Amino acid sequence: MENWKIRNFYAGKENVPCPLTDDLISHGYRQKSGGYIKYAKECKVDNPTQYWHLIESWSKQRKDDAQFNKRIQCGELIFGWQKFQTQWIMMN
Repeated sequence: MENWKIRNFYAGKENVPCPLTDDLISHGYRQKSGGYIKYAKECKVDNPTQYWHLIESWSKQRKDDAQFNKRIQCGELIFGWQKFQTQWIMMN
């Protein structure tokens, strides 16, 4: 799926509750350092959300036609991608 589709789908959904993801993160299931955590610190973001991770850290740093697929190595982003795919299918 192309990056622009992800951005369009999530536009305006920054504050939509994500209880499952929030629960996983609150129990320590998140990257400890490097990658998006390092980038969040550089941006002075203390507690990056799944939305921030996907949109600010991944999407906005890629070209519009960048592919978001199973080659992504980050488990958190893959989890987000699966949620996106399910929602996309339900809407179309």
